[in-house]
Amino acid sequence: MTENHVIFRRAIMPGELPLCHEIRRVVFVEGQNVPQDLEVDGRDRQCMHWLGFDSDVSFATARVMPLPDKLKIQRVAVLEAYQGRGFGGAIMATILHDLRELDTDRRPAFLSSQVHAIPFYERLGFEVCSASYLEAGIEHRDMKRLLSPA
Repeated sequence: MTENHVIFRRAIMPGELPLCHEIRRVVFVEGQNVPQDLEVDGRDRQCMHWLGFDSDVSFATARVMPLPDKLKIQRVAVLEAYQGRGFGGAIMATILHDLRELDTDRRPAFLSSQVHAIPFYERLGFEVCSASYLEAGIEHRDMKRLLSPA
């Protein structure tokens, strides 16, 4: 794992969506016991996807679902061997940068954060905007931020 070969970019090449699915399966289904039928929700074709690579090994992913009034960031996942090294923040920074470039409507970014991850997203400029609720048996709160520089 050499960090000088780590890149984050949109997943637009044929065959990259299965890489996203595999990372999400390992992190959410195996690691957090999220039911497979909740993780695979049939909405991936409506979303934009990002991947993190260490040389040719994919280790991080996220997707963004464009909605009329917001850009919903979902399925942010980093494989355990890469956690704790700033890569979650790096993929999010890439996504936020790309969305500023891509979204001419200037919709805000929105996400449903697991409660334990709220401080992580707050450091990225997100603010809590809902009460707690359960999703897949895990406590969440909604968060949002504008895409203009924080």
